[in-house]
Amino acid sequence: MGLPKRPPPGTARQYASWPVSMGSTSVRSVGAARGGRVTRQDVLALVARQAATSTDEEVVPLSPLRRQLAERLSRLVREVPLAWTLQEVDVTGLVALREATKAAFS
Repeated sequence: MGLPKRPPPGTARQYASWPVSMGSTSVRSVGAARGGRVTRQDVLALVARQAATSTDEEVVPLSPLRRQLAERLSRLVREVPLAWTLQEVDVTGLVALREATKAAFS
């Protein structure tokens, strides 16, 4: 079966907003399982797959040092909270008391 002449409105909007051709082989193969019907999820999956395979970057294996650094930094981000609290307290009375009783502890 071929593609339907008109896709559903939501799918058509997805096609309009992303560089996916309605007549491409990849779109036809995605919709082939449901008698040629292409859904919104099909379009999203196709765009994600194209984005993942279209990078021109070379994958280089990590050295043991870089691998351990990456693992520890990832663990740091997962386990350490990214918030902190600062409280200012007037301790002049406490300092005066400490000075007064310092001789007793010497």
